[in-house]
Amino acid sequence: IEAPAAAIEYSRRLAQRAVPMVALVRAYRIGQARFLRWRFAELMADEDPRTAAAASQLMTSLSFTYIDRISEQVIDFYQEEHDRWLHNRATVQMARVRSVLAEEAVDVDATETMLGYRLRRRHVGLIEWIRHPERRQEGLLTLEHAATGLASRTGALGAPLFVPVDESTAWAWFPV
Repeated sequence: IEAPAAAIEYSRRLAQRAVPMVALVRAYRIGQARFLRWRFAELMADEDPRTAAAASQLMTSLSFTYIDRISEQVIDFYQEEHDRWLHNRATVQMARVRSVLAEEAVDVDATETMLGYRLRRRHVGLIEWIRHPERRQEGLLTLEHAATGLASRTGALGAPLFVPVDESTAWAWFPV
C-alpha cells in the first residue's frame, strides 16, 4: 500500500506551514470514522446477520491496516519535509543576520519581515552554547528557552530573535 500523491502533497504543505503533525493524523482518523459509519449503515440493510458481521469484521480490519500504513508514510514524509523546511529557513535566517552584522546594504523592511523581528531599536545580544546536547533539537530548544527566559526577566520589549548556529550554539538578541 502506497500513499496517494495527494496525501504526500498534503503532508508536505502542512509541514511547510508548521501545522502540527497531530492535525495530519487526525484527518485520517476522521476519514476512517466517516467511512466506517457509512459502511455500517449500508450493512444494516443486509438481512443475513452472519454476512453483515463478516463484512463488518473484514471492513474494519482492512480500513485499520490501510490507515495505519498510509499514516506511517505521510508522517515520515511530513517529518522529512518539516526538517528540510526548518533547515532551509534557518539557513536563510542566518544569511540575513550575517548581512546585517556585516553592515551590508539590506532591505530593512524585508529583513524584519523575514526574521519576524524589529531591527530599528536597541538590542542586547548573546551567544549561547550547551556542552553536550543529548539530541540536537533538545539542545537548541534548551537554548531557545534560556534566551526567552532571560529576555522576559530583564524586561525586554519583545520576544528574542533566536538564531541557531549549529546543534549546540545559538545567537540571540532581544530589544531593550
